[in-house]
Amino acid sequence: VSRARAVLDIRPSKHSLQAIIALPVQHETRLIGVLWLGYSKPHIFSKSESDLLMTLAGQAAVAVANSRLFEASEGGRQQLDAILTATPDAIIVTDPRLRLVLVNPAAEDIFDLQGKEIVGRRINEIIHQPQLAVALHSSDERRSSHEIKLPDGRTFSGSTSSISRQDGSIIGRLAVLRDVTEFKELDQQKTDAIEAVSNDLKGPLALMQGYSTMLPMVGKLNNRQSEFAEKIAAGVEQMSNLIEDVLDLHRIESDVGSSMQDLDMGEIVQNQIEDIKPIAVSRGIQLVCSVGHSIELISGDASMLGRAIRHLLDNSLRYTSSGGTVQVNVQMIKSEVEISVADDGIGISRADQDRLFEKFYRVYGQQDTDSSGSGLGLSFVKSIAERHGGRVWLDSQLGQGSTFYFALPTNNN
Repeated sequence: VSRARAVLDIRPSKHSLQAIIALPVQHETRLIGVLWLGYSKPHIFSKSESDLLMTLAGQAAVAVANSRLFEASEGGRQQLDAILTATPDAIIVTDPRLRLVLVNPAAEDIFDLQGKEIVGRRINEIIHQPQLAVALHSSDERRSSHEIKLPDGRTFSGSTSSISRQDGSIIGRLAVLRDVTEFKELDQQKTDAIEAVSNDLKGPLALMQGYSTMLPMVGKLNNRQSEFAEKIAAGVEQMSNLIEDVLDLHRIESDVGSSMQDLDMGEIVQNQIEDIKPIAVSRGIQLVCSVGHSIELISGDASMLGRAIRHLLDNSLRYTSSGGTVQVNVQMIKSEVEISVADDGIGISRADQDRLFEKFYRVYGQQDTDSSGSGLGLSFVKSIAERHGGRVWLDSQLGQGSTFYFALPTNNN
């Protein structure tokens, strides 16, 4: 007992201790404390008593460790709950089968879910918003963005992605929705203003173009005068094309004049390849197309989708030097038809990639030639993809070329 007192805090009691057994309370490799038992009379501890006390010490260690883990987990849960409550964005988490796991107060308010038994139910049973279900269903390891419109007129920008373990297995889906109604209204006002100005400019530009072509009729022009007249006509034509691009983009975003039907994207891509092949040949660029087997049909507007593919091809040819190659692939990836257009051109910097699909945004300083683009081509592609419930993205590195991806959901999705 005296030896035990040297290492243990044994408080004095009314009984003098004559025998003591002390055992470590240890979880894994961490010492939590010591469990000791004392007798007021001399006692020799048997093996069964020692084994029992060792078992009790082990259970005590597990209980203490679990208590500490619960305390830490509860603290983290309260912190997460405070963050989810404070954020104005709607956050929705589901399991892989789209059964609801978690929603924050903002999502409950948006979809009127307060006080309802919702956890464990499928998302389409409690939130009657097909666009959200499709967005969650189509999300994979790559983050995707979607525009979701509610019946009350509000518009949300939705970002969806998968929640994965370290081994890559998917354990759930995440959707974050941000109210962009005000920004959409401002964008619509800007679009309306651009459309009005564009229509007002079409008349004077047509007049200028007509008179520039009539100059040789009033007298013979010398070489210098003819050069100036050609530049004027080219400038007017470029401005007219820009106005038409702006108006076309407005029509696409407004969903005007679209005709939806079942389409074979492999056939649409091959038709565009045939149309643009003479341009590729004239520039010394090899154009290669590969269409996979069992490409499923999609529902879309053939004219719109054809123009989107044409813009991607034009873009790749513009930034590929003579002797280069543009590779086009059409294949099924899960429940989507994916078209990729890869070139071995100059590539695009990471800073420019984030804004490349914005209206009128152009990458300057990377190409000395062919700088007459309007900056609307990739905006066309993005708008057409979103109009069909699809998405567009790219992979690129400076000096190593670029690959643009255009993915559309199939009719069976």
